[in-house]
Amino acid sequence: MKSLATFVLALTVVAVVVSPASAAPPSVITVVSKTTSESSIDVPPRKDSAGDRQLFTSRLLNARRQFGKPKGAAVGSDRGSLTLTSARSANLKTVAKLPGGTITANGPLLAAGDGAVSVAVVAGTGIFAGAHGTLTILKPTGPKTAVNIYRLSYRPIA
Repeated sequence: MKSLATFVLALTVVAVVVSPASAAPPSVITVVSKTTSESSIDVPPRKDSAGDRQLFTSRLLNARRQFGKPKGAAVGSDRGSLTLTSARSANLKTVAKLPGGTITANGPLLAAGDGAVSVAVVAGTGIFAGAHGTLTILKPTGPKTAVNIYRLSYRPIA
């Protein structure tokens, strides 16, 4: 009986050590972003000009199976702002809340081809602590819908 208890205890320790919570964080995350709210702030002069802002929130759905959930499952949300720096350039700041932590992207939007844009990933929390890389937002697939691809590397946390 004592050896059975020792065996069960050993299995419990192994299960805790290799649980998903201790697994390596993902290097690529692909989600479908569905805008749930948006508002615009237009500063003079009228139309697109430096200082104009668009604020948004979105619901994030799995574009493929990840986070232990099937394709199409709700896995998080994001909120952010797009600020025009000129009539044809902008900075994006967004924070995505996903299972296990957050990912922050911030900086100038850069053309990435085929109607896509990208921005730098600059920080993360939780399992995404030390994250850096890129967020690529593909050309919208429908009204208020786009695919977001996070390509991440992780810096050691001091």
